[in-house]
Amino acid sequence: MTPPSPRVLVLPKHLKLKFWPFGLALIALLLGPSSWANLGTNTSGSLSSDRVPITTLKPVSASNGLGPVEINSSNGNKAAKDGRSLRIGGRTFSTGLGVYAQSSVTYKLNGDFTQFTSKVGVDDEAGDRGTVRFVVIADGKNVYSSKVLTGRDVASSVKVPVAGVRTLTLRVDSTRDGNRGDSAAWADAMLSKRHNTHPAPGTSSSTTSTTGTGTTSSTTTSSSTTSSTSTTSSTSSSTSTKPPASTTSSTTSSQPSTTSSTATATSTAGGGSTKGCASAPSSCGYPDASNTGVQAGVALKASSCPSGSTAGQVIENLSLSNCSINVTAPGVVIRNVKLTTTSPEGWAIIVRDGGSATIQNVEIAGKDTGSGSVQYAVLSETDARVTIDKADLHHCANCVQGEHITVTNSYVHDMANPPGAHVDGILCTSVCDVVLRHNTVLNRYTQTSAIALFADFGTPRNSVVDNNLLAGGGYTTYGGGDSATGIKFTNNRFSRLYYGNGGEYGVNTSFRSSNSGNEWTGNIWDDTLAVAR
Repeated sequence: MTPPSPRVLVLPKHLKLKFWPFGLALIALLLGPSSWANLGTNTSGSLSSDRVPITTLKPVSASNGLGPVEINSSNGNKAAKDGRSLRIGGRTFSTGLGVYAQSSVTYKLNGDFTQFTSKVGVDDEAGDRGTVRFVVIADGKNVYSSKVLTGRDVASSVKVPVAGVRTLTLRVDSTRDGNRGDSAAWADAMLSKRHNTHPAPGTSSSTTSTTGTGTTSSTTTSSSTTSSTSTTSSTSSSTSTKPPASTTSSTTSSQPSTTSSTATATSTAGGGSTKGCASAPSSCGYPDASNTGVQAGVALKASSCPSGSTAGQVIENLSLSNCSINVTAPGVVIRNVKLTTTSPEGWAIIVRDGGSATIQNVEIAGKDTGSGSVQYAVLSETDARVTIDKADLHHCANCVQGEHITVTNSYVHDMANPPGAHVDGILCTSVCDVVLRHNTVLNRYTQTSAIALFADFGTPRNSVVDNNLLAGGGYTTYGGGDSATGIKFTNNRFSRLYYGNGGEYGVNTSFRSSNSGNEWTGNIWDDTLAVAR
């Protein structure tokens, strides 16, 4: 994405030619001493280099009530880039976020900024409909909440100090009348830079103490030890920084087939010739509660919440409640852990920038599918690979989210849908670079997906979605958008467990079969074994 052009001071022609020295001095006096040197040396014409459009930052997470979050345009409808100019109360803005309640976008600031400002309101594309409230959350604390704004209001100003703030969340809530017409805009959203910024302080390297038979231990083992502790061969793919190419030998055309439902597909999908696997996934060799989660025979010890702050740390054999594990170090291993928590806008496990993790044989859940749920079972903010294997994840709204993730042999089910939630089993929102192989993901809701490769904040690439059992959502899968490359959907089973089209609208959208490296082969219907598209 190209950042918006800087604001340029334009002088009348007669001032440029005749009174330029006087005009320059006058401008310098008005702007203050800090700008004098810039006026003499700045060749870009920018007099506001300390203000950064928030759209130039990459969010660490994002959810939206209708389609993807849009950059520098209104929300539009369900497709990416289908909005128009941001406009509030008849005023047009060139930069900002177009969203739809319930929405939430989180940025990592690391204390590098001093102030956040924005013009907010219901976008004019909603007409006089729409009633929303804008909320700003800094490091988990609500620091701003607007009055209820409607489609008849002009833009309202937001000005929030963010000095020292590490994480900033911009949220738009729908009101009691539901979210009909709740297209909203964070227009002209800007961050003021902090002068002489310093790197964020390092995290503590202390090791969590042993708690009975449940332990968290520190070792000097590098992150490469994850492959030796894995109990399935499929996790070996996690040691690569790029997802492996699909090894399917299917003869189906890379162009998605429109074959009628009476035809059968050439596929190496799991389950062989068995039909109706979604009703009992393990009977077809797919993951369900019988073959995921904490290993049989492992005794769990109740414990306080550990932190993953030491390289090579092992967190295992624990039963945790109302807990969030914060991984900041590389090579952390979390295995045979049962974690139950209530955090409908938070996470159970988060892997921060600089950390990496292998998460094996865990059960992570909220306490119900509503206000007692958890938004993220696992949220990854790191550029390092995070591997999840044999996980049982439920009562979560966005159960796994991140770039560079590998999820194998896992069961995502009984998902949460609290008011305003955006429901996805497994999703990425930028470069993706994911491997999602041999999972069961069942989303009974009409929004949004079982698996989604979104292009909200980057171009998805080099991702494998292979041999999964999938059902539900608005569309069961999202395929990366217009520019995505190297996206392979192979040998997946799509079930009509909830909807006749797989999802309410179909099995896939936003996939371009003609793009370089993209592939749609061997995908079948669970009930007929016919080609699925």
